[in-house]
Amino acid sequence: MTNTNFCAKISYHSSRLALLLVIAANLHTDVTAAQTEQKTVKWSVTDGRPVAAAVEELVSRYGYVITYEDPRHVYQGDLEDVTAKVRKDLDKYPPGKAPKVIVPSTATLTLNVPSSSTITTQDMASVLQQVMQAQSNSGRGGRFRVEQVADVFHVLPTEARDQNGNWTAQTSILDVPISLPMEDRSADAMINAICNAVSAATHFQVGLTFGVGGISDPSRPRPYRFGADNEQAREVLMRALNLLNTSQKRTWVLFYDASENLHMYFLTIQSVPNRSSSPVASEVPKTSTGSSASGTRVSP
Repeated sequence: MTNTNFCAKISYHSSRLALLLVIAANLHTDVTAAQTEQKTVKWSVTDGRPVAAAVEELVSRYGYVITYEDPRHVYQGDLEDVTAKVRKDLDKYPPGKAPKVIVPSTATLTLNVPSSSTITTQDMASVLQQVMQAQSNSGRGGRFRVEQVADVFHVLPTEARDQNGNWTAQTSILDVPISLPMEDRSADAMINAICNAVSAATHFQVGLTFGVGGISDPSRPRPYRFGADNEQAREVLMRALNLLNTSQKRTWVLFYDASENLHMYFLTIQSVPNRSSSPVASEVPKTSTGSSASGTRVSP
């Protein structure tokens, strides 16, 4: 073989190898991009309280403790009168005289969430910030912030529109310090004592709905030794829930009812499912736990 032919063959094989490397690199890039795309699932939440509905769905999917608190809506553009839809006793009142049932008006948030049901606290914080930004960009309803304590997240109101439609600052009613005498209480009595203390400190009535996450047995009340000394109400409530059952995580939603003759908060305690390693289905549920009279819809 002449030197010329030998060099030509080396040049041919080198060019072919270089071409294969380029193709392989491109294939690797395409696969990586495809894998990156597959790591998230796009879904939308439609509800009168879209942030609350998103939070409840995230709790269900990923097993993190995420609490939620409503802003106090007063702007008519953020509210809907559903009296005729939900009241079953209209015949007992003169036309138009039944107490009105007012709920937040329906809106939709669209999000990209991790497809795996096991995510880090960093990932969870990032998803929640996405929810906050989407809600802020909507220009309606309330605005929120996220407060993180270790692997627990609190979604708290920061602004809502006043009666003229202007954005005004709001703070969480659970920011207030409360005190409780140290004594034995049942689960219901302990949480009710916290609600009553917050009501007295803020002058907004706070009621407990549906007992304490279904764990309180009136026939066999278990006493819990509990008290608080000028502590933030949110920390007191979280401490109380941790005391109830160390093997079962719990969270809460705190809804504000703007209905006529009410204007009060309702606290609901909810269980948090254990995290699993199974992936999040690309076909998400069409409905989730309702957070308003108008219902909740979650769509892919």
